Amino acid sequence: MIPTIVETLSSNFDPFYSNAKQNGAHTLKLNELGSQFLRVSIGNQVKYGGLFIECKCKYSHLASEITAANEDLLLFGERIIWKNIEGPEEAVEFVNLLLGYVDEEPDSNDFDRGGIEFDGMAKLSKVEHRRYNRFWEISRELNAELGSIFHVDHAMSIKEVGVDAITPDNLQILVKGLNTSKNVASWERLNFEAQHNHITTMAMMIPNVDMKLIDAILKDLQSVY
Repeated sequence: MIPTIVETLSSNFDPFYSNAKQNGAHTLKLNELGSQFLRVSIGNQVKYGGLFIECKCKYSHLASEITAANEDLLLFGERIIWKNIEGPEEAVEFVNLLLGYVDEEPDSNDFDRGGIEFDGMAKLSKVEHRRYNRFWEISRELNAELGSIFHVDHAMSIKEVGVDAITPDNLQILVKGLNTSKNVASWERLNFEAQHNHITTMAMMIPNVDMKLIDAILKDLQSVY
């Protein structure tokens, strides 16, 4: 039986670590992670507190989505970094986290979300591309203050409308439970007043929130909405 990613990482962590310590980095060939992730590396750098593990994503908005939902991770463009890891358990936890974002192989009743996103992003202008990615950055800023409660949502679902869903004019930020219940359905996009109220209402339910900061983040959101 071919060992899984997690089994390979667990059983070979020590040599991976020794190689990283000696050479500064060791790239893991983890093809099982799918097309969304280009590489996973274990490295050793002082600026990251020693041993770290990183992943290079194919899509910057995917990297933003993953880091927005996980406060232990750092974001540098398309790179996701978990710094100062102490052993194989944390490295395995990182890989398991990534596995949660891997698209399953499409069948006759499924769709290739990654391919649709890639084609849609290629059609965006530079300004649209910046606006699109900014939604995930803003979601990350909100989650850093409010405790990872928001997801970026495509109002018209990718499954239903395909590449036409890949536009900043189709994005909104929803509380996770609502976004999960929406699933692959298409909903009318919130206007900005409703979007503002949705986020503000959730923020006001959390003790000791700096509402001036939330208002500043919402002004940034309005500029790309």
